[in-house]
Amino acid sequence: MAGEVLPPLFIYDSTATKEENYAVNDNWVQDFPYIRGKWGHKEYQEIKPFVAVTSSGSMTNKLFMDGIKTLTFACYPRETVPLEIKFNANTGELLTAPVIWNCDTGPGRLPVNDGEEQQWEKWAQEMMEKGVILHGLLPNSTSVSAVMDELYRSFKISTRMETVRVFAGKIYDLAKKIQKYKLDIKTRIENGEAVSEKEKEKVKHPVVATLNPADLGKIIFGTPVNGYPNPDSPFAKAFTKEKILDAFDKLGYYPFTRKMLLNKKVRHEQGQKEVTTQIEMMNNLDAEYKQLREKCRERGFKVDAFDAVLPTTTPLVRESTEHERAKKLAKTGKTASAGGIFRHLGSMVYNSEELLLARMYQQQ
Repeated sequence: MAGEVLPPLFIYDSTATKEENYAVNDNWVQDFPYIRGKWGHKEYQEIKPFVAVTSSGSMTNKLFMDGIKTLTFACYPRETVPLEIKFNANTGELLTAPVIWNCDTGPGRLPVNDGEEQQWEKWAQEMMEKGVILHGLLPNSTSVSAVMDELYRSFKISTRMETVRVFAGKIYDLAKKIQKYKLDIKTRIENGEAVSEKEKEKVKHPVVATLNPADLGKIIFGTPVNGYPNPDSPFAKAFTKEKILDAFDKLGYYPFTRKMLLNKKVRHEQGQKEVTTQIEMMNNLDAEYKQLREKCRERGFKVDAFDAVLPTTTPLVRESTEHERAKKLAKTGKTASAGGIFRHLGSMVYNSEELLLARMYQQQ
């Protein structure tokens, strides 16, 4: 595993009512550097961050489809991305493999009755055939199971600090400009030069320092060094090879060790299929509690107050065949719900044949 960061996608918002009027100003992206990596290529590639515009500044179904397709094949040559995994028999070099995208379950991933279902399903099937797998994360679990959440902890902190620094710099620069402007006006008046009311008004009500989209590149990437992210920038410090590999290792994605299940945030309940160390502790605690309760009762105490019950879950029982599971999910109408998908299919692959089958049944 290379541990290389992908070129990021920045989504700007727009007040334009028509998509053809969406636009990105050149100064918004002037501080964007090149992101360097091999990814699926034999030689290093240099790709600028991708930019998009939506009405809300957030992900949409259309952008999700376009973004996945564009990013995948910009970083990985099409001939290297089939579903079949192949290694060089002599060197052990990985020759071909699918590209797996780990996606959270936020808006714009799975369409819900918005007229884009058929287009999305056709695209999802096409992506699977091309070797692109869309793997959704379990609902309410990203703090434990998402690699990006693991990496974003330090990134968010340093980005906030850099935002304050950039904003302070803008305030300082503006203050110097205002001071110079006031001095110029004062000098002109003393020299008997004509000063308009509009110019005098600017002295009374100077402009206010604000952040705008043009500051984003400077905050995230710093001042580029030789065309690449500044080594001291939030982006460069957060997405290093070491930190990326460490995040995968902590969550147990690579190698697949399921370490995320050992996270302190993961809740264990009696009744679950796998008896973990935590479950054994809970079972022992429950048994001890019941024994003490019984002893209290034998000694004449009223034990009605001792009514604590540990949370108990019921292991999920899913249908035995693909078609039965798909029909059961379709019947609930939750084919765009991460919880529904996991509950009935046991798989979180958004473009799996099973989920596409369930979506077809739901439409019928």
